[in-house]
Amino acid sequence: MKERIENRKTVRKELSLLLATLTARVTRTIVNHALIGKYRLRFFPREDFSCPCGEYPIEMRHHILHECRRFNVYCVTIDVS
Repeated sequence: MKERIENRKTVRKELSLLLATLTARVTRTIVNHALIGKYRLRFFPREDFSCPCGEYPIEMRHHILHECRRFNVYCVTIDVS
């Protein structure tokens, strides 16, 4: 029983840290202060600035919030042409 309680505490602590990290990343992205491709292109032009999803040449805020399949598995791309 004591071991079970310790495991729960460990899981809660890890989830809390994960939530805090995710919250910080989402906040930085929303306020356009994230260290994403657009930032890296400006300050570190020799580094890779493309989106890791492979579908966008420059990782940008709009792409992350609306199109990137890494963060939104329900994302549907609409072809307007």
